[in-house]
Amino acid sequence: MINDILNYINFLENKFDLNISIHGCASCVTYTLTPHNIHTNPYCLFINADKERHMKCIEHQNELRTITDDIHLSTCMCGVSQYIVPINHTDEYLGFVCVSGYRNAKLDLKEYSTNFNIPTKTLQKKAQLFLCPQIPNKTFIKTIIKPLCTMLAILLKDTENSQNNCDYELYNHILSVIHGNVFEKKLTIDKIAKACFCSKSMVSHVFKKRSGISINNYITNLRMKKAEDLLKTSNLNITDVAYSCGYTDSNYFVYVFGKRHGISPLKYRKAIHNKHTYNSTN
Repeated sequence: MINDILNYINFLENKFDLNISIHGCASCVTYTLTPHNIHTNPYCLFINADKERHMKCIEHQNELRTITDDIHLSTCMCGVSQYIVPINHTDEYLGFVCVSGYRNAKLDLKEYSTNFNIPTKTLQKKAQLFLCPQIPNKTFIKTIIKPLCTMLAILLKDTENSQNNCDYELYNHILSVIHGNVFEKKLTIDKIAKACFCSKSMVSHVFKKRSGISINNYITNLRMKKAEDLLKTSNLNITDVAYSCGYTDSNYFVYVFGKRHGISPLKYRKAIHNKHTYNSTN
């Protein structure tokens, strides 16, 4: 089932140039869905590079969990138009799928510019470059996203039924704490354990049992994914990229990135840029 879900997401994103993310319990079923739990549009990444703005984005996502009935077109805290499609199983709400990355021509970005302390011209330029001006038809989005919601609901309920309920609830709590603080500089297993009112050994055991990897590796994976996106789509220097991803020591960030990718962040950025330049000229 999980491979079918991933294949379907890839198909939709490649075929229709969609930006799809999964939120709520449905994104926590398996580690392989984690990359789809964040908005990867360059405009969103630019806004959320700041820690406080990223936290506001997460708060906004939590507010969207009140939309439990049908597909809904809304504007996120960054000024991006997005479709919210609830994931339900019988009468139980499990999360939502977000199809984002659209620009509302009538939206005045000056208000967002003031709130974010970003020059209006900079924000407008980013919006014009990375946000699509044409919002898809609501019926079209509902038709292609509803099957994804159904698959996610089935996967989640099957997983719930096959696992110990106490472990399952604790695992979701751990994930919630991690995703809410993953780019916080002082996120540790001790802090996670205190937030879950459990011992460090308990949260480490349950997380490893459910996900197959350690908490520290999971956090590193999330941070490296954001680092890759920032290196691809922003002009932030390496120190700022490190800081945005939760590292206070840029040298340590370079070490972790190099160990993961085999090259330094700077060489990674140059390789991506060279590949993009080559594809643009051929």
